[in-house]
Amino acid sequence: IAGVMAQAPDFSFETWHTVPFGTIEDPNGWASLNALVTLGGTQSVFKETTAPNAGLASVKIITVKVSGTSIPNPYRPGTNLDTAGFLVVGTINVSPPGLKYGYSSTSRPAVLSFASKYTPTAGDSAFVLVYLTKYNGISRDTIAHGKYGTNTAASTYSTTNLTLTYNPAFPTVVPDSERIFISSS
Repeated sequence: IAGVMAQAPDFSFETWHTVPFGTIEDPNGWASLNALVTLGGTQSVFKETTAPNAGLASVKIITVKVSGTSIPNPYRPGTNLDTAGFLVVGTINVSPPGLKYGYSSTSRPAVLSFASKYTPTAGDSAFVLVYLTKYNGISRDTIAHGKYGTNTAASTYSTTNLTLTYNPAFPTVVPDSERIFISSS
């Protein structure tokens, strides 16, 4: 399968690893802007152990100013992010540099559930995007997608059920990759 990563994401955010060229960590199977800290960037993803949602850890994402690089906005294709705090299912490639999105998928789920709380700043809005894709031999077809967005503060964790919308052109196709993007801004 082309373009799918091998390391399973830790959806509970319990297990973390050091990002390339640094001492800062990301959750296993996830990638963030934290790798840019060694180039003068600001850490945007943190291991939250003081008040996690469940277990021993959660992930905390904050919005930081992005400089010196162009980051495509997955929520608004064709635009770039100038401020960001995001986490994606994937890995960081050292050579060539960049992100490799996705993780293997073998089912057609109807819903993605997640727990979150949110403290926006003026003009901020958070989002979660999900794409289920299938490699067709040349490129990736989007089999299903889901979007959640908010700019409303929530001081306690609550569960959100994000409904996935399936493309009618692929009524029985089982995706081979899931791509999840989480952003604080």
